[in-house]
Amino acid sequence: MKKLEITSVKKETHDVKTFRLKTKEKIKFVPGQYTLVLIPDLKEFAGETRPLTFASSPTQNFVEFTVKRMGAFTTAMHDLGTGQTLGIEEPRGSALNFDETVKEDAVFIAGGSGITPFISALRYAQAKKMKNRLVLLNSNKTTRDIIFKKELEKLNALPTIQAYNTVTNEIPEKWSEETGFIDREKIERLVPNPGEKIWYVCGPPPMTKAMEKILREIGVEEEKIRVENWQIPGKGDAEKESKQEEDKKDGKDMGKKFGKCKVCGDIHFGDAWPEICPTCKAENAYETIEAEKAKEEMRL
Repeated sequence: MKKLEITSVKKETHDVKTFRLKTKEKIKFVPGQYTLVLIPDLKEFAGETRPLTFASSPTQNFVEFTVKRMGAFTTAMHDLGTGQTLGIEEPRGSALNFDETVKEDAVFIAGGSGITPFISALRYAQAKKMKNRLVLLNSNKTTRDIIFKKELEKLNALPTIQAYNTVTNEIPEKWSEETGFIDREKIERLVPNPGEKIWYVCGPPPMTKAMEKILREIGVEEEKIRVENWQIPGKGDAEKESKQEEDKKDGKDMGKKFGKCKVCGDIHFGDAWPEICPTCKAENAYETIEAEKAKEEMRL
């Protein structure tokens, strides 16, 4: 385990922050890989780890993790500041690996914070001046949920990169980009010759399952589809939490219910709602919604 100092914390969106860590020696990883992260200075999380994907490129002299606040562990991370530390283990994972061994053009489909492995890949491709033509299809609930929006605008200026944002809720009147879920119509319209591309998909399980189905329907071969759900097995309670998240989305835990914040749209699942929304800080703002409606919204 390497213990690294946090040198900066950047607020990306209302519930996402990027942590930059100083490294004494370069950490060798491939864009798309993740590592297990722990908070060594907090006793209440002693021995607990969470899997986080590298957002930085291996070409940079630091590492970054872009983290969405989703539970107690990530909330504790959001409270950390510069000078504090995070522990990381060795890089792992191969499902979404992207580097110069990939010769084909590629399409990245991201749901929410599932963009993290792909921003690493895009930064790497830019730094290495790779010739692959790369397309990003990036789905979010609202415009305020789009991570790296300004950076994606700059990457769009490169001749080999095209990034498309789509939002499914609260669409502004002046919004000129895509709207609605990523579906077959969008894919066929935005990506010519889909069968010739390598496809990478990262997001919540309902979304990744839907994308796999569409890609097979339009003739993309199985070996050209690379998928990773948000839930990556880790250590400690991470694997247990992943199973709980799967059960929530599959509606298996019938003793609990879904709630939605009337102010910001945050989805909560449990026996009772928090008095204060962890996302927008509104008080007593939750209302019960049907499980199917909640699952559809979580699909992005």
